Amino acid sequence: MQKIISFVAGYVVSTVVGYVIISFVDKKLSKIYRVGRPGWTGLPAWVGVCERILYTSVWLAGFKEFIAWWLLIKVGAGWILQVRQQQSQGKEAAISRQELLLVPPRLGVPGAIYNIFFILNALSILFGVFGALIILRWPWILECFLYPR
Repeated sequence: MQKIISFVAGYVVSTVVGYVIISFVDKKLSKIYRVGRPGWTGLPAWVGVCERILYTSVWLAGFKEFIAWWLLIKVGAGWILQVRQQQSQGKEAAISRQELLLVPPRLGVPGAIYNIFFILNALSILFGVFGALIILRWPWILECFLYPR
């Protein structure tokens, strides 16, 4: 029974608590840096929940390096999509290979949106791993909270 409770607690912290805190941080950072998201439908938040489930699961399965590979693919794909969108909007006539590697794409909005993306991804990874650690260390956590010294 304790194993079931540990899994429920770990995944609730990873998904629900992570969703609430990351959404709060996202709204605050977006407001501070005046970054708007036209047409935002909440889909990125649900992708984040799915990613945290994935992070928790792969950590438990022992495939921790998958998190780094996933982030690499996600950032690379996002980078390429932003550069293509810039080119299709005519923001830059030609982008050299060096500019592609060195300059983060901005799409006409402040560069803060790219940094907010990294901050929210770091928080998402932290919540995913924290959820896995709750599952793995459940007896110790119970002992700390129920029987403090």
